[in-house]
Amino acid sequence: MPAHLNTAWIGLGANLPSEAGHPTDTLRAALQQLGTLPGLTLQAASGLYDSAPVDSSGPWYCNQVVRVGTSLDAPALLAALQGIEQAFGRQRPYRNAPRTLDLDVLLFNDEVRTDAQLTLPHPRPARAAIRADAAGRDRRSAAGTRAGHGGSAAGTAAGHGPRPGLPADGGLIGYFPDCP
Repeated sequence: MPAHLNTAWIGLGANLPSEAGHPTDTLRAALQQLGTLPGLTLQAASGLYDSAPVDSSGPWYCNQVVRVGTSLDAPALLAALQGIEQAFGRQRPYRNAPRTLDLDVLLFNDEVRTDAQLTLPHPRPARAAIRADAAGRDRRSAAGTRAGHGGSAAGTAAGHGPRPGLPADGGLIGYFPDCP
């Protein structure tokens, strides 16, 4: 790889099972796939965290953020990510549909762009910033931040009411040892 690498933050998310299994298994397998991309080096990864779907219904998302160094430019990185999504059965039947895997370029160096192919920073800047910041936190120290929750949150994960502490915009509510 060249001496100068671009720095990118990639958001991983899933809320449907894939051939890899539960969304947590999908994220782990997708992270391994990212690590095999030519011209890309994994530098940091957050723990897994969950979030409500935005502008959609369906199961909660299991998420992760990674920082990578890459010799790829932003459009080439996006194309590589879309190839991984396809390998995990990603379909796009309608905007914000539930998905087996979603890989987003959240930030790419300090690049700002909006075109038909890519918008940087990610179109939901507040969530993108939270996700990017999340990669720098220690998973163990943040694992207990979900007030009022212990063990499985299967009832609320199945869509039976809002989770305590959920911001009004459906954003990040905390890190957990594993997504429900």
